[in-house]
Amino acid sequence: MVARAGNFDDELLRTTVDVARIGICFIGPDGNFVYVNPAFCELCGFDAAELVGRHWTLAAPPAVLERHERFVQALLEDSPKVPLEWKIKRKDGSLFDALVSWKALEARDGRRFVVVTFSDITERTRQLQKSEERYRQVVENAYEGIIVTQAGFVKFANARAAALSGRSLDEVHTTPFPDMIHPEDRPRVYQNYLKRMRGEPTENNYDFRVLAPSGEARWLTISAVAIEWEGKPATLNFLTDATARKRAEEEMKRALEKERELSELKTRFVALTSHEFKTPLTTI
Repeated sequence: MVARAGNFDDELLRTTVDVARIGICFIGPDGNFVYVNPAFCELCGFDAAELVGRHWTLAAPPAVLERHERFVQALLEDSPKVPLEWKIKRKDGSLFDALVSWKALEARDGRRFVVVTFSDITERTRQLQKSEERYRQVVENAYEGIIVTQAGFVKFANARAAALSGRSLDEVHTTPFPDMIHPEDRPRVYQNYLKRMRGEPTENNYDFRVLAPSGEARWLTISAVAIEWEGKPATLNFLTDATARKRAEEEMKRALEKERELSELKTRFVALTSHEFKTPLTTI
């Protein structure tokens, strides 16, 4: 969509653009720079005289250079709905992260231009990377297994989750998630997953068994919640090893069963003894 320039005072507009702290440039239909503001020059390391009259690819991000012929037409025809994150090239060849947007304009004399604006977000990107690294370390070193499942496969798993499943991380990502679940527990896990995806009430915390490639079964406690992963529905799952607890529960159950059997045996013994002594005593 091409916008038509209004009747603003040219000198006022030029002054506004000159003092802006974001990089602004105008590109003509031939792809050459028509104007660059001081902030653009400061961010890219060029002098205005080095850019005006030169092709815009002089400061283009590498990804755009690979397909710049098609991109020129895109510049003139449309503009992004939201700013894009690109790496812009400086004069010395180094790159920096920038938030870029553009708009096609038509001057009063009918000539078409593209105005491009961008701001340096290198520091923001660096802080995000640091934050992501901290979260990654927390997740990777968590005692709980953490996985993201989507469309029947594990899209993310930490090292603890792989260890709980008895598989390597590569095996976890390439094995369908249902195949890792004990056959007797699959219906329960699958039904809970379907209800969670539909937003229906379901079990969010329960126990199930996973099967290692060796055939060994291990009990896990799962805590699951519906999320979006790369724009699509998924589930975030926290897994805790419940094998020891289940083993203790089974031992407790067996002990209680044995105690009940002993209690019943004692009751029968007392009843039998009472009967055996009752007849002689009656006779006496």
